[in-house]
Amino acid sequence: MAQDHYGNEVSTASQAAIDHYNTGIRLFLAAEFGAVEAFGAAVELEDGFALGHVGLARALMMAGRMPEAKAATSVSVICRCCWAPTKIPRFPA
Repeated sequence: MAQDHYGNEVSTASQAAIDHYNTGIRLFLAAEFGAVEAFGAAVELEDGFALGHVGLARALMMAGRMPEAKAATSVSVICRCCWAPTKIPRFPA
């Protein structure tokens, strides 16, 4: 199974989607602008990318865009029902 930059298994085989997701994580954790766009690009490439939708929802929340965040969260729940990760995603402290 494919992995993100931190070794977490991801529900997509699209390297381009993973690359956008990794960019989104980096931007989000650094509190920089552009995370919403990066996560958005990831899920645009792979609509079933559960962690991409989760990242998008969280970035939208932090941007104060709650209606969009709620919609992205709903999609991530649907995606996760079809994907059973073997470990909990981890990120650096």
